[in-house]
Amino acid sequence: MWKIWLVLPFLFILAACDVRVQRFYEYEEPLSLYEIPPLAMRTRPPTPPSPAVYDEMVYLKADFPSLHINIPLHPFEQERGDWQRGGLLAMEGTSPELAFYDVPVRIRGRGNTTWNYGPDKRPLRIRFEEAQTILDSPYAHRDWVLLANHFDRSLLRNHGAKYLSRLLTGMHWNAFGRFVHLYINGEYYGVYELIDERSVEPGRVNLTAHEDPQNSEYFLELNGHTIGWRRHDFVYGEDFFIVTDRAYELRFPSGAMASDAHFLYARNHVQRVSDAIRTHNWRDITNLIGLASFVDFYIVQELFKNADIGAFGVFMQISGQGEDRRLYLGPVWDFDQSSGNNEFIENPRGRFAVRENYWFNYLMNIPAFKEAVTLRWDEIKYTYIPQMLERIMYLATTYEHAFERNFERHPYVMGDIFEWNWVHSYATAEIDTFMGQVEFLIDFLEQRMEWMDDFFHDRLVDEEYDEYD
Repeated sequence: MWKIWLVLPFLFILAACDVRVQRFYEYEEPLSLYEIPPLAMRTRPPTPPSPAVYDEMVYLKADFPSLHINIPLHPFEQERGDWQRGGLLAMEGTSPELAFYDVPVRIRGRGNTTWNYGPDKRPLRIRFEEAQTILDSPYAHRDWVLLANHFDRSLLRNHGAKYLSRLLTGMHWNAFGRFVHLYINGEYYGVYELIDERSVEPGRVNLTAHEDPQNSEYFLELNGHTIGWRRHDFVYGEDFFIVTDRAYELRFPSGAMASDAHFLYARNHVQRVSDAIRTHNWRDITNLIGLASFVDFYIVQELFKNADIGAFGVFMQISGQGEDRRLYLGPVWDFDQSSGNNEFIENPRGRFAVRENYWFNYLMNIPAFKEAVTLRWDEIKYTYIPQMLERIMYLATTYEHAFERNFERHPYVMGDIFEWNWVHSYATAEIDTFMGQVEFLIDFLEQRMEWMDDFFHDRLVDEEYDEYD
């Protein structure tokens, strides 16, 4: 009999654990609160891997690999779009199986604000002669991007947003990235993030052009630069179109693959989506958009309070055939002016993406869409968002010395930022350490999470809905 008493406590523990596990996974059952496409109801496992399992073969001895570019003319001193041939690229400081040396490449500038206002740390584009994997990337590609993140003194906003988007998986594709120390002709230029280019090819934006516009797939960008400072680089009616006072660049198909009929089809599809959203026509909306991509995209943008959401860097795809044809949002891009890092978004409270982007403004006033957002939020607020925050802090603390090298190269960055920084951020202006900037970022996102939870669950009083800055 005494053996039974020894076993009973363990039985109670096991029973309690079983109840806890059942409750933890409870939300994975489909919730039919309203009629929406099944794609929007997909759930995710609640126990993602720890961020510490990443980078073991790539980042050795708590440092980043060194990427060396040797090139005849310094790319920062050339015109932004001028390619240079014959440059050599070498990789050091990583595991031997991931290193490569003396690979022919072409280099040119890229970017908009950072290229214009960051003269000694500018973003670049790399093109290999043949497709190449880099630092355990899952696919080989010719074109890669080096993000400078010069106006983000945490250096981690872009990485955090893309990392969260990859966890969510509601969008069809999000860029792979790794941090590197960049050298140009032997001179050190700081910590860059080497990431996928937003190109249409297998393993990235996987779309197919077809001579029949109704069967072709499309890649577009909400791009205000087409009517702004880069307006001379684009032709209205060929490269971009206007829908409801917003400029959309047609990125694919392009060149010989594109025709006037393709351009007209893409414009008309975006117009139909916009009209359905503005008239709150839920049936048309669900027949025209990939709802899961809109929900995940909106949550990331609102959480980070991305300053560009109204007119820049909103990528979208028209894909699928017949009744499955939809417009999907993604990938997410360009978050250096987010999370308090701009004078217009310093307050972690208040609606932003839902105010600045008219699609989300209308959508969040449709009960079915807001319900879809709230359901998704409740799935991820205790799983993927905390993992994203953990990932940011893990990178900052584990590789603090590596990140600090960037500010040793650019010491003025932590000084009077208004003397050099086009992005005015009063909230971060007095923070003069890298870890201080990271802690500000984490604190901002945690406060933003609390506000969004209240917003989605209607726990705000009326005056709080319009709390801005």
